[in-house]
Amino acid sequence: MHQLPPILHGLVRASRHHGHLCRFAAVAILSFSASWRPAEAGVELVDDFTSFALGSTWQAHGSGAPEVALAVVAGIGDDGSSLRMGTLPGTANEITGIETATPVALAGVSLIRVSARLRPLNQTGAGEGGASDASAGVAILGAGGAFVRASAGANRPSAPDWGDFYTDSDGSADTNGAFLHFPPNDPGGSAEAFRTFVLEISSEGTRLTTLSSSGDPLAVTPFDTFNPNLTLASFGTSATIALFQQRSDASLAPENSFGDFDRVVIETVRATDDTDGDGMPDAYETANGLNPQVADGTLDTDGDGLVNLVEYQRGTRADNPDTDGDGLRDGVESGTGFFVNAGDTGTSPLKSDTDGDGLTDGAETGTGVFVSAVNTGTNPNAIDSDQDGFNDGLEIAAGFNPNSADSTPAGVTTIATAVEVAFYGAPGVSYRIEGSPDLQSWTVLEASIPGSGTRVSRLYSTADRPFRYFRVVPN
Repeated sequence: MHQLPPILHGLVRASRHHGHLCRFAAVAILSFSASWRPAEAGVELVDDFTSFALGSTWQAHGSGAPEVALAVVAGIGDDGSSLRMGTLPGTANEITGIETATPVALAGVSLIRVSARLRPLNQTGAGEGGASDASAGVAILGAGGAFVRASAGANRPSAPDWGDFYTDSDGSADTNGAFLHFPPNDPGGSAEAFRTFVLEISSEGTRLTTLSSSGDPLAVTPFDTFNPNLTLASFGTSATIALFQQRSDASLAPENSFGDFDRVVIETVRATDDTDGDGMPDAYETANGLNPQVADGTLDTDGDGLVNLVEYQRGTRADNPDTDGDGLRDGVESGTGFFVNAGDTGTSPLKSDTDGDGLTDGAETGTGVFVSAVNTGTNPNAIDSDQDGFNDGLEIAAGFNPNSADSTPAGVTTIATAVEVAFYGAPGVSYRIEGSPDLQSWTVLEASIPGSGTRVSRLYSTADRPFRYFRVVPN
């Protein structure tokens, strides 16, 4: 079985997990069938080229006269129309085409994805004949200077100077450029197939995937290449998307001058995207095991007593009934600061120890009766439940009742015996002090004590210590 590209793997996983995308939060479908329409959130531009005019959406790209070299042709493409460019004579190796009139803002964007379906040439006017040397493709040009492009056709740029990697369909690579080039499907003749290119840029790098193709005689094998050095940050605050054709010479030969674009989709993933309109951003839904394509804000997915929308508003997890791991369901931790009962503890669902007394909220049961360290009866919103001046965690550790001011560490004095270990340390020599209960096994009490020609003294309490013997050893 052929290995699917990562994007297709993501879509397969989405269908198996109720549409939950592990990587993409904006759009769930990438198929370029006639019925396909992307979700609203995260889509910056969709153009099917059923009609075309330079203006607010697209403007000229490159040199030449693209305004007279562009035309919508019928009977080609999934929906029966395509944008054709480069039908007039021009300068050899000239790059001409269109680009977005308004750059796509990248502030707050974690991923930008451009999908373009195209065929690089139309062979001859009759749809048959020799292969063209022209190429057509798509590019993303960042305001920060970084850019990436992918094209198809026989023509190649004189130097691979588009970024950080160059990859040919035959597997060769040149680390000096970011350009991917496919030769024509059939150099011997016949119609050129459409290809779908997906250029995707994130903080991890830039990926190019070919998703599909159509036409005879050859099918395009799904292709995937990744450049970890060309990250979203290098593209700056905005990016311009260009659709282009590069000529091979200045002739008017039809097989040398056509590039057909069937569709382009520009998508971004932003933290604020809410595809299904349920009040929860896609990024939160994806991170919490929810479906960003289905309005599920009124459901209680994890069964903690809070609906998903409230979990988002409170900052708790919608797929974990105990976000802070303190033994209490998020729904009972009302965050008011006042303990009412076990169903309204007043504690924070985001802090395991709301009052900071060293006891988890779940252990502080609020009954006023101490049972054990996991059922203390103390107030989870008060650091000192009995107000005797000592916090609840300390009282329990010391063996006192944290619910009674009559049971308090106040006034309790303990006298413990200490051992003084003294020696004279020579200058430039490092020493360690060790202790032993039986002169057989030794434990280091202090690892590195510098000698300075003076007397060194250390005191060690014998309380709860098994050591009866001590020694000083040079390191």
